[in-house]
Amino acid sequence: MKMSRFKVDNGFLTLILVLAGISIVTIWHAKHAMGAGFQDHERMQTLFYVVGFVLAYIVMAVGTDLLYRNAYTIYIIGIISLIVLMIAPASIATPVNDTKAWFQLGPVSLQPSEFVKVAVILLNSHIINQFNENVVNATIQEELVLIIKVAIVAIIPSFFIFIQPDTGLILIIAIICLAQLYASGIRKMWFIVFFGVTFVVGGTIILLAINNPEALLPIFGNFAYRIRRIVMFVENSSHQLRYGMMAMGSGGMMGHGLGNVTYYIPFAHTDFIFTVFGAVFGYLGVAILFVILVTLDVKILQIGFSSYKKINRYTTAGILGMLLYQQIQNIGMCLGLLPITGITLPFISYGGSSLFSYMIAVGIIFTISNEQMLYRN
Repeated sequence: MKMSRFKVDNGFLTLILVLAGISIVTIWHAKHAMGAGFQDHERMQTLFYVVGFVLAYIVMAVGTDLLYRNAYTIYIIGIISLIVLMIAPASIATPVNDTKAWFQLGPVSLQPSEFVKVAVILLNSHIINQFNENVVNATIQEELVLIIKVAIVAIIPSFFIFIQPDTGLILIIAIICLAQLYASGIRKMWFIVFFGVTFVVGGTIILLAINNPEALLPIFGNFAYRIRRIVMFVENSSHQLRYGMMAMGSGGMMGHGLGNVTYYIPFAHTDFIFTVFGAVFGYLGVAILFVILVTLDVKILQIGFSSYKKINRYTTAGILGMLLYQQIQNIGMCLGLLPITGITLPFISYGGSSLFSYMIAVGIIFTISNEQMLYRN
């Protein structure tokens, strides 16, 4: 009996479909929190999911081997798109909230940096896999060369993303690289050194932002709003956060129910979609959502790290690092535990480019799952 070419983990597929339903329903409720002029986003999100599943199918049809072989080409295309965006006129790249990050193509907007995340994951996996295939019992110097290569892959797009500016995506790329390097098997001392330096430098910046923000102006220049975000987080003075937490707290244990959210929440359909969900479905609904997200992360870990190809494990580490960090950062900022960085909640927040990038990643996990099923049979 001939086996079907495409077989996926049904549990993983079910989780994605459940998150799609949660996303569309929550975005529909977000219109009540955004006021007049916010219409039809739930229909657009439905369309984005349809396109996203098509992209996932295309990735399965192409296969991960072809993606890895062309990782450099995909990465270069991503960098070129960032350069074109930087020099593009406002007619096709209109800044939104002082951030020039989207191409405006009629009614559709595309954010190249979202797709660059996937390009970074693929190229890093290719580089790490070549390293581990060619180097046995790597020395500290050889591992340092690998780290420098991965750092260069991250720094080039991060430079152009910083200019836009979009600090959140730079942090995501950094987490992706750290997760993939950890999966590569290099010495753990590198991570101790990295986090030690990050703690000292980051702590110094935060202290200056609180006590003497003017001292940071020569370093950050026109990006002073980033300092303001840090200060607002420390002082808990962000109006976005106050509105969001009031809305979520008002939901209580069971939530207001369908169609009953009346609190105003800025960016309710994107950055603060979690607060809308909490207001509608209450603390019980939030607990269920946590279980779904954790189950999704565990399922990705199981699929990716059971692969007979080590390169798939490095890719899975990057995808999982990307999703985990965004989940923690978005939920944390909505609860006032972390700074507001504009990072959305994967698979739930409204957005075409971000959802497309996640669904490409889903296509990669589907492909890894499919390869495993065919391999076992």
